[in-house]
Amino acid sequence: MVSLRRIFVSALAPMLLLLINSNVKADPVYGTPVPTANFSGSRTESAGNIVTGGNYSSDNKNFTITWNITLNSGVYTYTYTFTGFGSPDLSHFILDLTDNCVDGDKQTKDARCVYNVSDGVGDLDWGTFGPGPSNPGFPSGSSITGVKFDNLDDAGSGFSVTFNSLRAPMWGDFYVKGGSNSFAYNAGLSNHSSDDVNKFIAVPDSRTAVPEPATLLLLGSGLAGIGAGLRRRR
Repeated sequence: MVSLRRIFVSALAPMLLLLINSNVKADPVYGTPVPTANFSGSRTESAGNIVTGGNYSSDNKNFTITWNITLNSGVYTYTYTFTGFGSPDLSHFILDLTDNCVDGDKQTKDARCVYNVSDGVGDLDWGTFGPGPSNPGFPSGSSITGVKFDNLDDAGSGFSVTFNSLRAPMWGDFYVKGGSNSFAYNAGLSNHSSDDVNKFIAVPDSRTAVPEPATLLLLGSGLAGIGAGLRRRR
């Protein structure tokens, strides 16, 4: 008679093998969904998750970006707060978006990426941004497709940008400029193949978290095996 323990071991073995192999070489996290709809977090210079330059680079290494995301009646509210740095004030903030987001004026009501932006932002520019005079220190060979919050009003330490979106959060990039030569960006901006989630921040996308097909197949096979074994035991 087959023991119950043997049934469970044989059914769960494929799933355990998948987990072990996934820990050997993790997949890149850029562009993948964040864990939950209501989600808060932060990234800091001191932990090596933010790269800074110009006057934003100091021995204190206390530059921090914090985000808070809430979901209410199908609408997400995103808030990004910048703390730990002083002069110069922020000039602009570039936020990564899923590539099918378009100019805010062209967004349909049921697919808006960024709208109802808080006070303190002069302009919104949409497109692909990269190295150049207006983005000092931007890593060579990298770019961000998304929105630029420009002409920020008195955006010193503690400045926040809040907006609504119909897009669920994913892992992505940011870049900020202060004055003429000061900057900061997430460490993953120059390495989208990184498997370290701490190198990225939460940004709007259009996807939601679902189990991978391979995981679903193994889980279904395992449960079917358990059920068949129990029937044989009875």
